Amino acid sequence: IKAPEPGPNDNDNTAPVASILLVPEVLTAGVDIVAATSVEDPDGDGIIWDFTWTVDGDVVQEGIQNWLAAGTAIKGEAVEVTAVAWDGIDESEPVSAGGVLVNAVPEVTSVVITPEDPVEGEALDCVVEGFDADGDVLDWDIQWLADGQDAGTEVPEDTTVAGETWVCIAIANDGAADSWPAETYVVIQ
Repeated sequence: IKAPEPGPNDNDNTAPVASILLVPEVLTAGVDIVAATSVEDPDGDGIIWDFTWTVDGDVVQEGIQNWLAAGTAIKGEAVEVTAVAWDGIDESEPVSAGGVLVNAVPEVTSVVITPEDPVEGEALDCVVEGFDADGDVLDWDIQWLADGQDAGTEVPEDTTVAGETWVCIAIANDGAADSWPAETYVVIQ
C-alpha cells in the first residue's frame, strides 16, 4: 500500500474526521457485514482506512478490508468494527459501530416431487432441502394442493388421478422464523 502524497504544508495538516455505520442495519449470520465510512479532510488529502473487527470482544480481522464475511459470527454474538482514517500525516480519532446478530431466516434451497413422472394412483413424496445460516435444525411444513385444492400433508397411493396437477409447498422453520414458501409441481400421467 502506498501512502497518500503529503500536502505542501505538512506542518499545517488537519487530521481527518471519520464516521462509520454498519450495513445492513439488522445483522445476521447469513450476510456480509459492511462498514460504511465517510470522512471529512479539510486538506483534501487521500485517505487510507484501517479496520479492526471483533466478535464478542475477540479480534477476528484487521487491515483495510471494510467487510466481515457472512458466517464469521452467529446469532447472539456481538460484532464491532473500529476504523481509523489516515491522511498520510495524521490519523482520525477511532470511530466504532456494532450490534448483536439476530436470527437469520432459513431458506428452502430445493423442492422435488418424486416420482418425477407419476402415474395415476401412485403415491407422491416431497423431498426438501434447506439452509440456515445460524446452523439451526430445520423443521418442515409440507402442504399439498391437487388442482389448486388443499390435499393435506401427504399423498398416499390411490389418491392421484390422471391429468391432475399436484403442487408441493414447503416452508422451513428454524424454531424462531419461517422461510419464504417454495414450491414445485407435477402432472399425473
